Amino acid sequence: MNIGTHSDASLIKLHTWLSPNFPVGAYIYSHGIEFAVEEGLVTDANTLQNWIEGVLNYGTGCKDGILFSETWRAVSEKKDVRLLELSEMARAFQPTAEMEIESYAQGNAFIDAVCTTWPSNQ
Repeated sequence: MNIGTHSDASLIKLHTWLSPNFPVGAYIYSHGIEFAVEEGLVTDANTLQNWIEGVLNYGTGCKDGILFSETWRAVSEKKDVRLLELSEMARAFQPTAEMEIESYAQGNAFIDAVCTTWPSNQ
């Protein structure tokens, strides 16, 4: 089964990004939603939507989305200086040393998984 120009193997690799075992989907990076469920703050689709919107609009999801899109733009435009600026900005936004360590570990795990799964000569 081919969808557009994607092979089955490519789609399977892409779907691994959605797995909770992939370094960006793990429990420790969940913004506390497990606690919210246990406390009855998230009980249905509506309260889940509110939780996710809160993370995206007021939490780290907002900052992460901006940094992600700006990083994508800098890479697409081959602006290495801008990438360094964004890296410094991302580091400055880490509220605690523990969050910085967590983010660094998550990023390294992501890079290791991607490089192992999708090797590149570039």
